[in-house]
Amino acid sequence: MRDFILSLGFVPLFLVAVVSLDAQEVAGQRALLDQYCIACHNGRTQAGNLELDTADVGDVASNPALWEKVVRKLRAGAMPPLPRPRPDHETYERFIGWLEAELDAAGSINPNPGRTEAMHRLNRAEYHNVIRDLLSLDVDVAELLPADDGSYGFDNIAGVLGVSPTLLERYLSAAKKVSRLAVGNPGQSNYCAAKAGVIGLSKALAKEVASRGITANCIAPGWIETSMTEKLSKEVKSEFLSHIPVGRIGSPDDIANAVIFLASNEAGYITGQTIAVDGGRIIN
Repeated sequence: MRDFILSLGFVPLFLVAVVSLDAQEVAGQRALLDQYCIACHNGRTQAGNLELDTADVGDVASNPALWEKVVRKLRAGAMPPLPRPRPDHETYERFIGWLEAELDAAGSINPNPGRTEAMHRLNRAEYHNVIRDLLSLDVDVAELLPADDGSYGFDNIAGVLGVSPTLLERYLSAAKKVSRLAVGNPGQSNYCAAKAGVIGLSKALAKEVASRGITANCIAPGWIETSMTEKLSKEVKSEFLSHIPVGRIGSPDDIANAVIFLASNEAGYITGQTIAVDGGRIIN
């Protein structure tokens, strides 16, 4: 009994120490926000629609959407914007890690998986648009794919866009026919199907995550300078160049610049799109 009483005697001391350390850590994070963020993100200026002066950093679980937005900006290195002062790298990373840990802890207590249905396929209209935008081909999808079912007058609802084994075979058959039209070379269906799949995925993903402030886009590169294209003959290069309106081969920097733009705040209203970086080669 004596040992038990002694153990109980230490519990309050231990809890007080933990609470004190947590309070100190929260106070440190609050001071960091006050020093580097509040000048812009307050109730008066509301830069980026963020009011961090009244946000409770000690209770991240009370507003996870706000703190997730903060984490995304910090992980991208976008805040504080240059040339405004920033904390040192170690402090910067420690604050991000702390926020992420708090968000993870809140998520584990109240998990919200969002939409849990399996990803749905493209309907015929969407498939037609993907092939047109990606390959500049106007195919008659009615000959390639069966008619879509409808629900409440709509044919783009996930519940009616499942993928049965029969439908999968029809889509694979369509991909083979489209690939022959696009490149005139049987055996390239995997290439076309993969690209169409990525575009379809980005469009579906864009719809799913847009409400969370996340954008999803595709980049469709044209002829880019690589070790593979360097080995092509002058005749082949000349033929390719004759179809590129800007009159030059693209560089990896062209692709990188497009990625940087799509990841920037300036592209925050662009989502679900396929950006062709090809010098105008597939202009309709």
